[in-house]
Amino acid sequence: MEKITFTYQRWFLRIGCAGIALPFVFIIQLFVAKLMDIEYANLWYCLICATIMLIWLYIYYKFTQKHPWFERTGAYWIEDGTVYIQKQNKIYELKKVNWLRGTTVSVYGMVKAGMLVIQFGKKKIILVSSQTTSVDSFANCKLLHMFETILEYNSELIKNDEFDFWYESKD
Repeated sequence: MEKITFTYQRWFLRIGCAGIALPFVFIIQLFVAKLMDIEYANLWYCLICATIMLIWLYIYYKFTQKHPWFERTGAYWIEDGTVYIQKQNKIYELKKVNWLRGTTVSVYGMVKAGMLVIQFGKKKIILVSSQTTSVDSFANCKLLHMFETILEYNSELIKNDEFDFWYESKD
């Protein structure tokens, strides 16, 4: 029973915190509009707002890329032909996996990460890869090995031909 550790990010918390900080960005936009003496219903004002928003998101996601609040460590292992995943203080036994999908997620195309979704019974685990560099496809993601391990020990899963990394059970 060798545990393989992996890092993942708390993607949805990270996105939520970006939304909480948006009122500060609106204050900056109003300040810039007053400073440049631009009317609010003006096209230039809209372009400035969009530019400030994109700059803010880029800085935010770069700053929080390796922040310990958004990054966690987990482990997975195989015991008696069953894959187990430990995420924070919970251990999930992956028996009867209904579907398994690997894909990429992004925020305005600036920040891309790999996402692994595992549904078994009525439970679902969503893991988003820790991000050191942008991921173009799930094949380049650090969660690929876990995906392949889960697939290997759940041989009843059938590939969905429309997507590269999507497998479903017949049931």
